[in-house]
Amino acid sequence: MQTSTAKIGSKSGQRATTPVKRKTGLRLPDQAAVKCWAQYSLLIALTAGVACGLAMLLQLPVWQVSRTSTQVGGNRRLTSDKVLLAAGVEGRSIFLLRQDDIEAAVRELPGIADARVHLRLPNQVVIDVWEYAPLVAWRTITTTVWLTAEGTVVPQTGEAPPLTLNDRSASFPETGNPMTEMLLRNLRTLSETLPEVREVDYTREHGLTFRTREGWEVWLGEGGSLREKLQLLAAAREEISRLGRQIQVIDLRHSSRQAIWW
Repeated sequence: MQTSTAKIGSKSGQRATTPVKRKTGLRLPDQAAVKCWAQYSLLIALTAGVACGLAMLLQLPVWQVSRTSTQVGGNRRLTSDKVLLAAGVEGRSIFLLRQDDIEAAVRELPGIADARVHLRLPNQVVIDVWEYAPLVAWRTITTTVWLTAEGTVVPQTGEAPPLTLNDRSASFPETGNPMTEMLLRNLRTLSETLPEVREVDYTREHGLTFRTREGWEVWLGEGGSLREKLQLLAAAREEISRLGRQIQVIDLRHSSRQAIWW
């Protein structure tokens, strides 16, 4: 232990020294520091309690999305069960769902053009979908696919497309293929101009061909403006009817200005 000295009076005028003890040992914490730590501990406890309470609240059945609390609208080809499965909302708390994530998942389904999702308390999910409309059932020797005018594959369920194409060219429609895109454009024009035509054939020799209601076979070829060829076809039909001719073929392959028939 360290000591120090202090002088006191004596007969000789000198001061004697006696040891003085210095105070040592533990010091009590400052009251302000104690109060600060107490408040900090209380805050941590309250935060943990709130988090625990929220976690328990989110698990309550009232917030859980179920099949009966979910509505799917706009679907005609895909079943509601398939849309619900892709959405992945059943059995989850509505507070843990993100609208953008659900919409993105539903858009991945084949044949879905767009999707919109609405979340409503306590546990309701509304999913509206827009499906691609198929233009043609494209048949090849080995298989059949349903395609939109843009070449998107559509599930083969629900109402059949307005056109059926019998492709006898031993090829298969490919996305991005110029020939496929040209044929789809022409098929769309044909369906819009002559909606009564339901079945079309395609060969390398004659291009697109179909039969009119009179039983005549029309050869459209591949080149040129199909819309102009169909206008020429209308004029040729009037002329043939006026002349009272019995024909079998109207050839429009090589011109949109002159039709040949026999």
